[in-house]
Amino acid sequence: MFKKSAVALCLALALGAANAATYTLQGVVEFGPLVGTRFSGLFSFDDSQLPSADGTAALTSLSLDYAGQTWTLAMADPGAFVTLDTDGTTAVGVDATWTGFPEGVAVTDGFGSPYLSDSAGNTGSYTIAAVQAVPEPASAALMLGGLLAVGSIARRRSLRG
Repeated sequence: MFKKSAVALCLALALGAANAATYTLQGVVEFGPLVGTRFSGLFSFDDSQLPSADGTAALTSLSLDYAGQTWTLAMADPGAFVTLDTDGTTAVGVDATWTGFPEGVAVTDGFGSPYLSDSAGNTGSYTIAAVQAVPEPASAALMLGGLLAVGSIARRRSLRG
């Protein structure tokens, strides 16, 4: 009975884990009035549906820090997505546009050469990198407490038995 309960607990924890792939975006303006200006961002998408047949996935979050402003997914025009590599599993770029502002901004995968552009004529390339998940201390403490409780129960049963 104990083994079945432990296996069920492990499966529940594995299935309940978030399926978000998170990436950083970093670049610099190479042409235009803001040449040399750095920009950075963070984006996520649900990777539970990968591999993707059409090479894209819907963004679940996006923030871009550029020219003294933070641009978010909620502010973006509808249809923002992440572009995936040829096997449909790894992000290679982001496609998002913000046009409802005095200065329009767009990030695109650029057919393999990701870049940012704005309505003032600034353009710059960017790179992306996956963010490795690090458990929060509270989550680690809760997991350790659960393991101690399961170990305590197992020890009591073996002593009785």
